[in-house]
Amino acid sequence: MTATDASDWVTLTRLPAMSLAHVLKSRLEDEGIECLIQGEQSHQIYPGALSDVVVQVRAADLVPARRVMTEVVDVSDDGES
Repeated sequence: MTATDASDWVTLTRLPAMSLAHVLKSRLEDEGIECLIQGEQSHQIYPGALSDVVVQVRAADLVPARRVMTEVVDVSDDGES
C-alpha cells in the first residue's frame, strides 16, 4: 500500500471481531475498494482484545463500501449511520 494522507480515510464501521473485519476487507477488495483495518497489530499481539476493530475506506468509496458491507455485516444495530 502506498503512503496516504490520513484525511482521505473515513470509518466505515466498527466490528466486534477481527475475523469479521477480514471477511469485510476481502469483499471490499473484491469490489476494488481499498480499506484499512485499524488495530490489526494489537489484535495479533492480544488475540480476543476487547476493543472493536475499525474498518476504514477512502472517503470517495464510502457509499459503495456501505453497499458491500450490508452483504457481509448485519448493520441493523451497529450504531453507524
